[in-house]
Amino acid sequence: MVLVARRGSVRERHLTPVAGNGAAEGALADRLAAAQAAAIEPQRRVSELEAALADAVDRSDFAAAAEIQQQLPAAREALGLAEVDVRVITETQAALAAAADAERRKIAEAQQRDQAQRVIEDAQAAEEQTLDAVDAALAEMRDHLRAARNAFQQAQAVEPGVLQARRQAIEARRTLGEWPSHHPGPVPTAPNNCQVLADTDPLVRELARWRP
Repeated sequence: MVLVARRGSVRERHLTPVAGNGAAEGALADRLAAAQAAAIEPQRRVSELEAALADAVDRSDFAAAAEIQQQLPAAREALGLAEVDVRVITETQAALAAAADAERRKIAEAQQRDQAQRVIEDAQAAEEQTLDAVDAALAEMRDHLRAARNAFQQAQAVEPGVLQARRQAIEARRTLGEWPSHHPGPVPTAPNNCQVLADTDPLVRELARWRP
């Protein structure tokens, strides 16, 4: 039986040829076609002899059968040699295809490793940049909190000045005679805006307690 190479299936599996293998594949394809063509005649010869031998035996023509039988070894040998050529070329094509597959897999794996390494490096760089941005934002937040606390403390520090100003105003009005000498006049009240704000606003209350 002649071994027929499946050229079509090989090309379908290897749509992307490895550089430098195109000429080799073309040469092998040409040699395979030639080997297959060369095996046609030996195959036909063996088939004819086998059919003639069977016919001679059926007809009990044993002399003819013996003569045909003597011709069969040489015909079968010629067919075997032709089939060897076809098989060797077919196996060579399969080996080349397997080598090309292995090379492509190796390249693909190397590309995947390289890409994965780049992803790792990019992720690490992004992580560092993000952490820097977080630190910067937190530092800015602390600056704002510190400024807000300082402003609140400044308000607490200057608030008593309101009571002092009110007392001075009452004394001046007494000097102007707005009240009898025996009348004490109005009693000034101290403002407590800061305390009220701290009591009613939890954020301000915690800010007043905060120690950076």
